[in-house]
Amino acid sequence: MKTPLFPAMLLAGLATTPIAAQTPATFDETYSAFVDTLRTRCTGFENGAFDAPAEAVSRTTDFNGDGITDPIVEEWRFSCSSSATIFSGGTGGSYVHLFVSQPDGGYSRFEFLAYAAMIVTPQGRPDRPVLLLPEHGTNCDVTAESCYAAYVWSETGRFVSTGGVVEASQ
Repeated sequence: MKTPLFPAMLLAGLATTPIAAQTPATFDETYSAFVDTLRTRCTGFENGAFDAPAEAVSRTTDFNGDGITDPIVEEWRFSCSSSATIFSGGTGGSYVHLFVSQPDGGYSRFEFLAYAAMIVTPQGRPDRPVLLLPEHGTNCDVTAESCYAAYVWSETGRFVSTGGVVEASQ
């Protein structure tokens, strides 16, 4: 018998962080450049009309512990009139972009392919938030069901998991 993962995590003393999409002012320039990249992708495909909703930044937390929140942008929230799937992906989900603040005031962007993004705070370790991503089952050697990947920030400047590491894409 399979035990559902989320209730098991709650019993283990974990809590889901509430959605708090307050972004720091230093993120505005990075976000604008990112949205322009998506807009260009949309308009370049059959001259599509691009929509960037205000709630595109779905969550924030401080992954690297520098006191500056790190925004999470889920690409499925954007839309393009010339393609229903350009941002929403297919059965594998869509891109989740995590922007981690850097000492120079900029941000490094990390990409994950998932259905959504959740932030979990381990009891007793609020300084180590966990990025929990529901992913396509092929990532876990199953095909007809979702599985989950958990990542934490490493002092080496990347996200680590038992399945490997994720380096910055920009």
